[in-house]
Amino acid sequence: MLAPDKVPADLAPGLPSGLFAEMYAAYEKRLAAAGALDFDDLLIRTARLLRDDPEVRDGLGRRYR
Repeated sequence: MLAPDKVPADLAPGLPSGLFAEMYAAYEKRLAAAGALDFDDLLIRTARLLRDDPEVRDGLGRRYR
């Protein structure tokens, strides 16, 4: 996942330079305002939770052996 400020200006050929980055930033802002997550957010947050929380990680490990 790219942060909106890390999106290359030429990522979407055919669109004016920087337009995709602006659209992506607006999309991320609307997600945050709505308290919503998209699919990559769900994957990343799950991976971080399992990496950072031994209690959750161990509990799921015991449950799904």
